Amino acid sequence: LCTAVDILRSTTPKDARLAVTETMVDALQKSCFRPIREKCIQNNGYFMNQHSYAIMGYLASAILGNEVEDYRQAVEWTTVNATSANQGRNGAIKQQIRLVTRNDKTGEAVEPHLQVVEMGRDQPHAAGNIDNLLMMAKTIGFQGTKVDPVNGTVTDAKDGVSVVHFLDDRLPKGAALFAKYNIGYELPWTPTWSETAKDNMVTYDQISYFGRGSIGGNGIPAGYYFYKGIGLDVDSGPYGYL
Repeated sequence: LCTAVDILRSTTPKDARLAVTETMVDALQKSCFRPIREKCIQNNGYFMNQHSYAIMGYLASAILGNEVEDYRQAVEWTTVNATSANQGRNGAIKQQIRLVTRNDKTGEAVEPHLQVVEMGRDQPHAAGNIDNLLMMAKTIGFQGTKVDPVNGTVTDAKDGVSVVHFLDDRLPKGAALFAKYNIGYELPWTPTWSETAKDNMVTYDQISYFGRGSIGGNGIPAGYYFYKGIGLDVDSGPYGYL
């Protein structure tokens, strides 16, 4: 909806009476988008890919309304979401494509490695993270926004990076892991938190075979060509889909 509005307000119709005005956009925000945000999607506690589906809409509406502070919040909720009360379910880039350093079931330290956490649930839901987070990263990139390379907050500092390159290219590396497993390669898996609420501490103990092969549709192939287009070696190494 936000995309459609942006296209329409950027279009000059032959009949000037049909032009979309800022007054119309403001009314749509006030009467439609903001109530949806306040009652539903402006919430940083949803479970894994549900988080990115919600914040994608919040991000789009903030951009449409040129709401700078809300935009900054939506960006941080995309990258780190540090204020989430339940980091196990956090669907932001940092926690969904997680640097695992220990077995959360036993407490035993392990060699640090990345895991796409929702791959412990099933592959179709994990695909939602890979697709959504890239779309959000691209949307943020279209605004010319850079983020702190560790904290994920909007920054004008010289060390700012695009969201795609946030946390040492966490997003394309996660996409490569997802692709590898879903075209038949095996991956190591360490039990890791899926819930860390006080009364609900749960781990994903193994990678899920349910829905394995979830590389259809547009998202995963589109990611492959996007990452290839920005110069990453998507055929081998840490970014390799194969």
